[in-house]
Amino acid sequence: MVLRINLITLLITMLVGCEGAVPSGSGSVLKAQSQMELQEVESADDPIVAWVNGKPIRKSEVAQILWQGRGRRILDELIVLEAVRQRARQKQITSSEDLIDQEWDRILQDMAPHQTPREQLALLDYMLENRGMTRAEFDLIVRRQALLRRLVDPNVAIDEEMIAQEFERQHGRKVEVRVLLVSSLRRIEQAQKRLAAGESFAEVVSQMSEDEATLSRGGLWGPFTQNDEQIPPALREAAFRLEKVGQRGQIIRYFDKGADHEWWGLVELTQVIPADEMEMTKVRGELEAILKERQIRRRMLQLQQELQLKTKVEIVDPILRQKGKNQAAG
Repeated sequence: MVLRINLITLLITMLVGCEGAVPSGSGSVLKAQSQMELQEVESADDPIVAWVNGKPIRKSEVAQILWQGRGRRILDELIVLEAVRQRARQKQITSSEDLIDQEWDRILQDMAPHQTPREQLALLDYMLENRGMTRAEFDLIVRRQALLRRLVDPNVAIDEEMIAQEFERQHGRKVEVRVLLVSSLRRIEQAQKRLAAGESFAEVVSQMSEDEATLSRGGLWGPFTQNDEQIPPALREAAFRLEKVGQRGQIIRYFDKGADHEWWGLVELTQVIPADEMEMTKVRGELEAILKERQIRRRMLQLQQELQLKTKVEIVDPILRQKGKNQAAG
C-alpha cells in the first residue's frame, strides 16, 4: 500500500494584458517590463508559490514560518531516524519499500482492524490533523519503526498466564463509557455544576471536553475490559466501579504520558457488554500473535530510547537549538 504524499508547490503565473492589446511603439517598454518580471519570477532557489494582486509570495516566506514553528519537531524525528539507520548499518541491516509498506499496514490494522483501507486512512488523517502532523511527517516514524523491527530479536516467550489475561481482555466483560476530560480542576467543577443543573452528560462533553481524540465520538471510550492496558488505569478503575447505565463516577485525575498532559475527568457508564462464549482454544493462535507483536514493539521502543540516550547530537541552527532549550525548560 503506497501512502506517501509528495508536497506539491503550486506556481501561479499572472498574465498581464491581453493578446492584441499592446499599443504601437510600446515594444521596448514591454520588453523591459518582461525582463524585470522574468528576473523576479525566475529564482530556482526561492520560487514563487502564489501571486497576490501581482505581487509574489515566495517559498522562503512560507518555509521560514514553518521552520520556526514545526522545524524542531521534524528535526527531532529525523535525528532519531538517522540514529536508527546508523545502528542498522553497523548490523548490516537494510530496509526496503516493501517492508515500510508492511509497517504501514500493521499500524492501520492495529488502529482500525475492521475498517476498509479508505476508512483507515480517513481515521489516520483525522488523528494526524488533531496532533498537527502530516502523513509525510508520520512516514518518518513508520520508516523508523520498520528498521527497529529488523533490529530487535523477534523471538519472544509467551506463557499461559499471559494468554489467559489477553483472552480476558479480548473476550471478557466490557464496558463503554462517555468521558469528559479537561485540563483543570476549575473546568471540571464547572462541568459538575452544569450536570447538577440538569444538562445531559453528552451535551456537556460536546461543549467542554478538551480531548480531541474522542470529541468526534461524543467522548465515548470502549468497549474495553478491566485489564485493557491501552486504557489509562484511573479511567478503567472509575469505569468498572459503575454498575448501572447512566451512572456517573467521582472526579478522576491522571497524567497522559503519550500526550505529556494532565487530565481531570468525569465518567458516565453508557453500555455493559457481558463476556462472550468464545473458547480459548479457538483463538489461541490469534492471542499469541497479539502478545508477540506487543512484546516486539516494547523492544523496539526500548532500543529507540537507548539510541536516543547514546547518540551525540549537535544542533547547529540557532533557531532550532534555542527551541530545543525552551522545550526542555518548559
